[in-house]
Amino acid sequence: MMKQKPVIVLKGAGPGNRISREEGLRRLKELKQYIPLHEWAGPLASSSEILVRCGIDESTLQIWENDRSIVRLAVSESESVYPLDQFAEGRPISGLAEIQQIIRDPRLAWRWLMTEKPESMKARPLDLLKRGRRDEVIISAQRDFD
Repeated sequence: MMKQKPVIVLKGAGPGNRISREEGLRRLKELKQYIPLHEWAGPLASSSEILVRCGIDESTLQIWENDRSIVRLAVSESESVYPLDQFAEGRPISGLAEIQQIIRDPRLAWRWLMTEKPESMKARPLDLLKRGRRDEVIISAQRDFD
């Protein structure tokens, strides 16, 4: 019969004093750092710029937006931009609709797509989509967000 080791009881300082919700939000606000959209989202364009650069008209953008095949990022209540990296040869990259079904917030979805993942050899999910590795990216998104 195996001899059991004695149980060691450890006691830490505990979570500390409770603070109010307002105080917690105030402290978080102090830590918050603003990063301009163009610094993390890559090249961006308005719908009129997309027409000039890519030849994609606003009605087509609207159709793709409705079926979540593209990501639109709100800049203000009346202004939106589209990340240019989501288009290849005048079409949306395959897999964006599935990613946006998993990650419902467009800003969060695009941020996730633009962030290197160590499990995929330090590649961004967006780059993997461009290489046709759609299923791998979808599985990764499900793992991260389900």
